[in-house]
Amino acid sequence: MPEILLLNGTVYWGRVIRIGLYYIMKLMKGAGHCLGTCDKRYYLGREVAKPGDHLVITGLLGGFPGAHLLIKGEDVYGRSDRESLLNILTDPTARINEGRYMEETRVATASCDLSDGLADALSHFCKDTIGITIDEASLPMRPLAREAAAKTLCKLHKLAFGAGDWAVAFTVPDKGMKLLQRGKYEGLRLSSIGQFNESGQKLIKRLDGTVERAPEFVNEQFVKRLEDERNYFELFY
Repeated sequence: MPEILLLNGTVYWGRVIRIGLYYIMKLMKGAGHCLGTCDKRYYLGREVAKPGDHLVITGLLGGFPGAHLLIKGEDVYGRSDRESLLNILTDPTARINEGRYMEETRVATASCDLSDGLADALSHFCKDTIGITIDEASLPMRPLAREAAAKTLCKLHKLAFGAGDWAVAFTVPDKGMKLLQRGKYEGLRLSSIGQFNESGQKLIKRLDGTVERAPEFVNEQFVKRLEDERNYFELFY
């Protein structure tokens, strides 16, 4: 197993080798920067959800892929406010207050950022017999995503599963939902969009009441990713 080294605030991993009387770490890669420490009792990893847990989202969905679609098709669909679209793509806003509230209440049992999409988060939360039914009506969509769906005729709920949104998904047991309701009254953007079960399936309940499989596309590096602006966008139709 690789060893971890913290040096001047930067985290590295590599393999320790022995040369004579000396031990030297053969660095494999710089992993990032250390901004602080946390009590491991409260660390939230990408753990598998339990039946009955709620899927809670901080922030709004669909803005990043929606902005891409509108910019790519502005000659066909009509020009939008290009500056606001570029602002969403280049100057995203982290949900700091929501994150702090989730940390302070200790109600969550797992978490996953949505930079690679909601489908990616569900792949971590749902394993073996654990499944979920997501309520499309509960998806916290950006108004811009609704505009993109109307103009491009892509499916709105699929934009919620796309990559790039600055939002975080949490699993929250039923007993913790009252505290989240209090947070919503305080103006925080917290949305419960579904509940985990033992079906082993990832489903979405559409607005018309029908149920279908949730999108499972992944922002796969060097294969099919949003940044390449090619075949990834075919997934939204």
